[in-house]
Parts: sequence; C-alpha cells; structure tokens
Amino acid sequence: MSATIKDIALKANVALSTASNVLNRKGGPIKVSPGTSAKVFAAAKALNYTPNVMAQCLRRGKTYLVGVMIEDIVPNFVPELLKGIEDVLHKSGYSILLCSHGKEDKGTTSRVEFLRSKKVDGVIVMPSGISDFSVTFKSMTDKGVPMVLLGYPSCKADCPRVYVDEEKIGLIAARYLLKLGHKEILSMNRRRPACTVAFNKTILKNGARCHYEIPEIHDNFEYGRAAIKMIVRQKLPITAVFAYNDISAAGAIYEAQQQGINIPSDISILGVDDLPICKMVYPNITSVSQPKNEQGIVAGKTLVDLMEGKPKTDRDIVLTPRLIERDSCALYSRQK
Repeated sequence: MSATIKDIALKANVALSTASNVLNRKGGPIKVSPGTSAKVFAAAKALNYTPNVMAQCLRRGKTYLVGVMIEDIVPNFVPELLKGIEDVLHKSGYSILLCSHGKEDKGTTSRVEFLRSKKVDGVIVMPSGISDFSVTFKSMTDKGVPMVLLGYPSCKADCPRVYVDEEKIGLIAARYLLKLGHKEILSMNRRRPACTVAFNKTILKNGARCHYEIPEIHDNFEYGRAAIKMIVRQKLPITAVFAYNDISAAGAIYEAQQQGINIPSDISILGVDDLPICKMVYPNITSVSQPKNEQGIVAGKTLVDLMEGKPKTDRDIVLTPRLIERDSCALYSRQK
C-alpha cells in the first residue's frame, strides 16, 4: 500500500498540516524551518512516497497539463524547441501533451478538441499551415485558456507571440555575402517572406543582383539540389547561394560536388537555422542561427506566467539571430 502524508508526518514526528504544507509546497501562513522540511522530505524518500497528482489537481482546480501543437515534429529544429519548453514547464510542475496537427484544418480541429477534453491549463502553438487561426482556436481562447504562439509572426491572434526576427536573418545574410564581395546571388528563401524581402532589398541596394527563379520543391534537400542544377543548366553567373535552411544548403553542397563545383571556391553556400547537419557535411555549413532552445524556454516561461495570472506587457517577444561562420562561404575572387 502506498504511503500517505499521514504516514510521513508520523515518521518525521511532525504535525499532519506541516507535512502537507512541505510536500505540497504551499505558501500559506504555516512557517516551516529548513530543518523540519528536510525531516519531512527524508521521511517521504524513506517511505517511497508518490504524490497523488489526480487528488492535487482536483483540490486546486488544475490539471497541470499543457498542450503543445506543432505542425510537424520531424524538422531538426523542433527537438531543441521542445526541450526548452519541457524544461521550463517541468520545473513549474506541468506535463506536456504533444500534438502534431499537420496542414489540414480538420486535423487541427480534432486535436484542439482533444486538448479541450483533457482540460489543459494552457497551450503553446506553432501555427504554420492553419488557414484561419482565430476560428480554429476560438473555442479555447473563449474559455480563457492561456495561449502562446511560437515561431510565426505573420499569424495574428490576441495572445503573446515568441519568434525570431526573420527580417534580421535576411539582413545578416545579405550583409555577410556582400562583405565577401559577391554580386550574383541566388536566393532560395521564398518560404520566409520577411527574410526574403529584407535580403533582396539589401542585395539590390548595394548594386548586386539577386536571382530567385527556382521551381518549388517541398523536400528541402532536393530543393537545394534543384538550385545547383538550375545554375548549371542555365549557366548562371552565380557566386553565392542563400539557402532556405541548412537541409537545403546540404542538398546544394551535395549536388555541387556531383557537378564538379568546388564549395566555397566556385560557389559560396549560406544556410539558416544552424542545425546539427551543418557539422556533418563537408565543407561545414556557415549558417544564420536561430536561438531554438531559447525560443522554447521563453515560450514556456511566458505561458507559465499567464497560467499563474501574472500580466504580460510584451505581446511580441522577438529574439535575435546570429551568424555562425564555418567553411562553406569564402571571399569572391575575380581571378577564378
């Protein structure tokens, strides 16, 4: 039979109310000395005490469950996001219910209903692919369920948003390639609108040319390969490629090697995200890094504050990307 708080109180030789106060970490009027707390925890450990979470939830009117909805859990940046979220929520006593909602509204709606049925205390959402976010989640927000959006500034909703400055990604990338002397640059970033606009505008403003006529391919690795094939087929004078992400950059490097193109002597390739694959290919990929783990941590802390009734003054929490230099980019040489 499982040990109860009464058993622990007897073993620690303290009042039942004191043991309950310590084990449930209540902030009430009962003052418990560090020595007494230590005795209670030692007794709990000796008796292999496990809290009755369901009973605690009923008493407090909370489930200590948080829904996390992500379109696709496969991309390499997702584990770092989830780790940041889970670390913060675990320390605050919450558990995660993870849903991969896909691009279809029907799938999203069914998962929202699932989270509602579990009476989650809050939700973190990466809303890519949801055609009408406000309608899809209205049933939750109308019930006062705290919500934080993660990663997509273009999605409009009346709740805090945590994301990386996509425009700054484009600016960092453009300024870096221009500093290296590149004037004919292929941009693969149409899937990042704000990034693309900032990148192209900066390139053109500085007298360089930006090419971006690449057939759309969903597979990121093949998208990178297609970019190099197009350069070769059309005999474009490209000296640098700004890839959609690091997987696309890896695909471009692979195809360049197949075509006998030297990276970075013939073409420089710049990625985005700073994924582990950057160090797994040769040459190692220079990348504009997104603070993935930090996004998860900030989103988690923001949601915990909302669930605990702390007001949030910042509706948008914008994080800053940075350049990670490796070996896939080089100075442009006219003597090639």
